[in-house]
Amino acid sequence: FLSYLIWDLVLGLIYYKSAITILTGYVHHVLYIGLALFSVTHGVSAVFCLMFYNELPTIILALGSLRKEWRSDLLFTTTFFCTRILLHSVFLYKFYWYSDVRFLWKLLLLVFPMHLYWFYGAVRLQ
Repeated sequence: FLSYLIWDLVLGLIYYKSAITILTGYVHHVLYIGLALFSVTHGVSAVFCLMFYNELPTIILALGSLRKEWRSDLLFTTTFFCTRILLHSVFLYKFYWYSDVRFLWKLLLLVFPMHLYWFYGAVRLQ
């Protein structure tokens, strides 16, 4: 995943510069690189892997970029809401109240505002 994040930025600078913005590119990728390294060094990499469900909307978005007929803004926005807003909120609640590792909910809370911002943008496009 770390390699993916780094190469996505490198290739983005070469091939799809307009799609890499400060927030969606650099801040997002650098934040996730930091979170991945933090999770590995603090023994919670399993929780980090558990959060990969968040990539489902990204896969839908990527498929729509590959073939125009596969693009579905409604499907993207729906899966984005279900994974990065709803399910993420459930995990945030569960880790806050039930996890022995007290900092996990703070990590989830750290990325949640970015998800809300992107969801707001997706809804506005609808």
